[in-house]
Amino acid sequence: MNPVAILYYTEKKPWIIKTIAEKFAECLPRIGCPAEFTSITTPNHKTVYHFNYLHCRQTMPGTKNFTYVTHVNEDWKLQLLRSQAEAGIVGICMSEDTARRMRELTKSKNFVGLTPPALRFLPFPPIRLLFASRLYEDGRKNISIFERLLNLLSEDEVELSIIGSGWEDFIERVRPIIKHINHTPDFSEEAYLDMIAKTDLLFYGGCDEGAISVVDYLAAGKEVLATAQGYHLDFTSSDKLHLFSNHETLAEQVQMILQARQHAKRIHQRLTDWDAYCRKHVEVFSGKLEF
Repeated sequence: MNPVAILYYTEKKPWIIKTIAEKFAECLPRIGCPAEFTSITTPNHKTVYHFNYLHCRQTMPGTKNFTYVTHVNEDWKLQLLRSQAEAGIVGICMSEDTARRMRELTKSKNFVGLTPPALRFLPFPPIRLLFASRLYEDGRKNISIFERLLNLLSEDEVELSIIGSGWEDFIERVRPIIKHINHTPDFSEEAYLDMIAKTDLLFYGGCDEGAISVVDYLAAGKEVLATAQGYHLDFTSSDKLHLFSNHETLAEQVQMILQARQHAKRIHQRLTDWDAYCRKHVEVFSGKLEF
C-alpha cells in the first residue's frame, strides 16, 4: 500500500497548519493507512494531501490530490480553489458549512467538510470532590452519608480532597473505592482556598445549621451537593446548588451528576478523536465517502 503524502510546504513562520499536518502523519498509520510527512512528492506517492491549498499549483500525473482548505478570505483565493476543483483536486474544508459555500461559489462538487478535533487537549477529568469540615464525636456531620455518596460515585473516577481533622478512620474505610485522597487535617486559609480552586464539587452531608463552605463554594461559581436544611435553603435559586433530604434524593442527585458527566465524556470523545477524523479522510481518499 502506497503511503499518503502529507505534503507540507515549508514556510518561514510555520503556524497551526504544520501542527495539523504532523498530527495527520502521526495518526494515519495508527489506523492502518501508511503516511509520510514530506515537502516533496515522489512517484511512490499516489495520494497527496496538500497543506494547504494556497501552495498547490501543480500535481504529478497519476496521483489523487487533496487540499486542506482554510481562510478563503480574498477573491484570488476563491479563484485558485475554483481552478483546483476544475482540475479534479478535492478541497477538504474544516466544516460542512464552508464546503457547501465552496460548492455553491465554484459550481463544483469537489469540496467536503470534515470538522477537526481539538489540537491540544487534556484527558477528561475525574470528579474532583471536596469535603470541607472537621468531624465530631457526637456524629453531627452524618458521616455515613459521606460513605453513601462515595459508593454511589464509585462507577466513575473520583479524586477526593478533604480539609479538616478527624477523617483518618473514614479514609481507611473508603480507600478500596477511592484511590486518590488528599487530606489536610489542619485548616488554613491558604490550603482551603487552594482546594476550592482545584476541585469541582463540594459535598456536605451534615444536618446542623448549615456549612459556610457551601456559601464559599457557591461564591466561587462551583457545584455543591448538600443537605436541604438550614441556610442552604436560602440559596435554592442557584443552579449550582443541588439539595437532598434522604438517601433516595441523594441517589437521584448523584444520578443526574453522573448522567451529565457521561454526556460531557461523549462530547470530549468527539472533540478529541483524531482516529475517527483520519478514518473520514481515508474514506474521502478512497472515494468511499460521497460528497
